[in-house]
Amino acid sequence: MEDKDTELLCKVSANHLFLAQFEPFRATLRSLRARNPELSRAILQTIVAHGGRLDSIIWSRSCSSPALLAFLCTIELLHFNEPTSQLWSFDAATLKLRAEFCLYLQTVISRVSESISSSKLDEEAVENVDLNGDGSGINEDLKGLSESLRVLVKIADVGLRRLRPDLIEMDDTVESEGNSGGDIIVEEEEMTCLRKLFLENADIFDVLSLNIEKQVGWVENEDSGMAITVRTVVKHKEVEDRVLKSLQKSIQIAHLDAMRDCLMNNDVDGAVSHIRFLHLDYGVDEEEYRMVSRDLLRRVLPGKDDYGDAWFEMRDKFLSVYGEALSSRCTPLVKMIQVIHDEMLLEEIESLKASESEQIPLPLQRLKVFVRELNSETTLNNTNSLLETVITSCMREMYHYARVRGLHVLECIMDTALSAVRKEELQEASDILLLLPRLQPLVAVLGWDLLSGKTGLRRKLMQLLWTSKSQALRLEDSPHYGNRSNEVSCIEHLCDLLCYQLDLASFVACANSGKSWSLKSSLLLSGKEFMQQGNEDVQWDPFVENFVLERLSVQSPLRVLFDVVPSIKFQDAIELISMQPITSNLAAWRRMEDIEFMHMRYALESAVLALGEMEKNIGEGVGNGQFNFCYLKDLKNHLDAINNIFRKILMVNIIISLLHMDGLSLNLTPCASSSSSSESSNISRGQQLEDATHDGRNKTVVMFIGQLLDILRQYLPSSNSEKENNGEVNMSAGIKEAIEWRIMNAKRFIEDWEWRLSILQCLLPFSERQWRWREALTILRAAPSKLLNLCMQRAKYDIGEEAVNRFSLPPEDKATLELAEWVDSAFGRASVEDAVSRAADGTSPVQELDFSSLRAQLGPLPAILLCIDIAATSAKSSNISWKLLSQAQVILSEIYPGNSPKIGSTYWDQIREVAMISVIKRVLKRLQEQLEQDKPPALQDILTGEMILLSSKDFHRQGHKERALAMLHQMIEDAHMGKRQFLSG
Repeated sequence: MEDKDTELLCKVSANHLFLAQFEPFRATLRSLRARNPELSRAILQTIVAHGGRLDSIIWSRSCSSPALLAFLCTIELLHFNEPTSQLWSFDAATLKLRAEFCLYLQTVISRVSESISSSKLDEEAVENVDLNGDGSGINEDLKGLSESLRVLVKIADVGLRRLRPDLIEMDDTVESEGNSGGDIIVEEEEMTCLRKLFLENADIFDVLSLNIEKQVGWVENEDSGMAITVRTVVKHKEVEDRVLKSLQKSIQIAHLDAMRDCLMNNDVDGAVSHIRFLHLDYGVDEEEYRMVSRDLLRRVLPGKDDYGDAWFEMRDKFLSVYGEALSSRCTPLVKMIQVIHDEMLLEEIESLKASESEQIPLPLQRLKVFVRELNSETTLNNTNSLLETVITSCMREMYHYARVRGLHVLECIMDTALSAVRKEELQEASDILLLLPRLQPLVAVLGWDLLSGKTGLRRKLMQLLWTSKSQALRLEDSPHYGNRSNEVSCIEHLCDLLCYQLDLASFVACANSGKSWSLKSSLLLSGKEFMQQGNEDVQWDPFVENFVLERLSVQSPLRVLFDVVPSIKFQDAIELISMQPITSNLAAWRRMEDIEFMHMRYALESAVLALGEMEKNIGEGVGNGQFNFCYLKDLKNHLDAINNIFRKILMVNIIISLLHMDGLSLNLTPCASSSSSSESSNISRGQQLEDATHDGRNKTVVMFIGQLLDILRQYLPSSNSEKENNGEVNMSAGIKEAIEWRIMNAKRFIEDWEWRLSILQCLLPFSERQWRWREALTILRAAPSKLLNLCMQRAKYDIGEEAVNRFSLPPEDKATLELAEWVDSAFGRASVEDAVSRAADGTSPVQELDFSSLRAQLGPLPAILLCIDIAATSAKSSNISWKLLSQAQVILSEIYPGNSPKIGSTYWDQIREVAMISVIKRVLKRLQEQLEQDKPPALQDILTGEMILLSSKDFHRQGHKERALAMLHQMIEDAHMGKRQFLSG
């Protein structure tokens, strides 16, 4: 049963085969394969071995030629296991290549046949075409087609021969040689007639050449095994390979000739279209390819022209050459074109080096000219897109240029840009760096040193090449960078720092010339906007700018700024210091420290200005000093801005030291150091002071000092927790002790001055006028003993007693106060009526004071000196002075002449006591002589100089002095008159 089915399937397959119905034929074979695989494989092998050329086949549209039938059968045969076994010595891939070769040729043959048929040649003429070359009676075109068809058929026969079974051929070698007439030989000369077909069917012959390359290559590398045992088989294969290689070579020659013809006719596009079909390994000498390629590249290279329409057109053609070369699948061809291109570029470079002095790479030179022309054309459309295209093209050329010269692209661009900076052609350097914008900060930093001393060029360099990433931050603290794209490299930070230094230099130059400066003039914050605003032509003093830049290279901005502009306004200073670029938490902390130092500086300035203004306005008793309180408000604002408690303590102690200094306003140029809030309070504060002045009370100085003391107290730490919060916990014991000592002294000073201020409120200066500043300072600074004397002079004995207790004065001062109070009360009661009544009664107010207790409290010598002091300074009448001196004489008589000195540890003390007793006796005698005169004045008037008493000897001495002075004046006058007596005398 199976034999019948197999036989039936074989017959059906044969029917479909001869009807050229391949799909039914394949389906039937697959059914047969399931029953008898060997038989179905043998059928397919037979069809392929004959190249599909079987008799009596009626060709159809689905299977129109023997070559197509052989190829389809080959594809189906490859689905079998060991498709070439028992018939071919080569593998399945080679079998497929050989079938494809026949199919490609059959396609061309069919096209040629159609061309012949379309030439209106009758069917008999076509059938009578002699394939051996007999084409008589046919026109030239038809003759050429006929010749081409004949050669193609011979080549197809070679392909068909390669499909024949080589294992069977070994057995029939003798018969084959006798019957077939030998090998089919096609010479290269015969293939010249195919030139037109090669070009018209370039794609098919290109694939055919690749097929031949694979066939020949695999055959050469194949272990032929049994084939090499028969010399005849080897000979057949060599002949066939030679024919195939000749076909490859002829195809290449046809394309090269076509390229030459196109170049002769200036058809560059036509020549470029043939490049994709070239291949260096197809038998043509490489020099032929080089000659044609060099000629083509000379026509498509852009050359020296600037970037324009013609340049872009040539650039596109040049790129198409490489595109077609890459499409050829021939890497050596691409390398050869690249080498030719490099050689031509190198020749151009050498010619430019010989003709031009500037060693600027050609691509950069073209870019420079293009950008210059582009900037001059203000109405040019699509400028950005055109510039991007030019930059891309220039960058591509720079890579080629650097490769040819053996350099690096970065090196070429950097050298050219720095050379332009060195020649002060900054705009050209900026144009060159359009290729690699990331190099701009590096060139800006390196170019800074190349422009030493030229601040204008340095500023322009930074404007062109650098735009700070921190422009939007303005005066705000720089945030922590959240992503890597916002991070600032060390070069970028250096650019920011250089721009900042230029801003400081320009500010100092403006301040030196008296011009104004604002943030709009900042290079760091404005960048290229500074040029767009038309400020690039602003010129400052280069000497001042270079001086500032030189100092900034070794010193901090804070120090330089206040050294060169000591009278800088606070607003300008805070803006400039806040602009300082930072890149880390440490830098941010340092900037905050600088700002705090500035507040300390301006706090001291406000204090000095306030004290100087007080001395100026109140010192002479004129003016209301309304600006003093504005300075105090500035002082408070600056102290509020200081966060470090220890610096506040330092500031309080420094201001306390300023209160002990005079002449603070000398050689000081006042400047508006604080905010406008001070100015807004001028009117109200001035009105208060005017009211206080008109009231006739001494409140101006008291109010000023009171507010100043309140400010100082406010910034002293009130508790230990406040100090610990500011880092005192980590300090050593010595530092803590020093800080505590400063705080204690400051608090003691404030408390003492507040008490003294209360004294000022109780006391009035002479003539019932307002306290002058120096007078108030004298009281506030006075030593306790001097303050006690003031209280005694003003008869403020209660305040004096308070001072004695407050300052723990010695008993001598307390006794002096009591005695002065007694003297003052005694003088007050000694009116005319009281004096008469007391004289009649024989009583005296002196007896009201117990001198014995005074002597017992102080000792004899201090009691004597106290009586003399009160009599000479406090007693307002000669009578009271006489009584006090008499009492001192009584005490002196009790101890005069003193004990004789005894040798011992107190020997010199005893000597001093004896000497003092002797001196006191002479002083008492002299004072009593003054009081024994008729109507003697008070000793206080004599000693203060309000009354001068002269003896006869004094008059005599005064006469001699006046005569000597007259002679001296005459000699000086003679000297001025040029008299020689002065010289001889």
